[in-house]
Amino acid sequence: MFGCDVKLGLKSSGFPPEVIDNVSTEEELEELVRNQQEREQSIDDTQSREEMKHGIINNRIEAKANLAEQAKKMKSLSNIKYPPCNVGDNVRVKIPDVDRGGVTLEILF
Repeated sequence: MFGCDVKLGLKSSGFPPEVIDNVSTEEELEELVRNQQEREQSIDDTQSREEMKHGIINNRIEAKANLAEQAKKMKSLSNIKYPPCNVGDNVRVKIPDVDRGGVTLEILF
């Protein structure tokens, strides 16, 4: 899918290829899984709530800065695409179909 080769067996497990190449028996696979679970548990135990809160706060600050940067880009592109108009100029504003009422205007002759 998407130009990637199909992954079968242990290749789809998420373990690094160099680790999978060394596994030849079921017992070695069980040991590999057990070691991975122990590593994940130790990582979870060592990561404190404060570190997680700090990470969340940093992510929020970064997201806010990225949104502000995106807003600046959108504003500058809008200023280029739509030049300022003067008082008294006629402008056309397209109303999206979803914002139009259910009544259609018919011209009767």
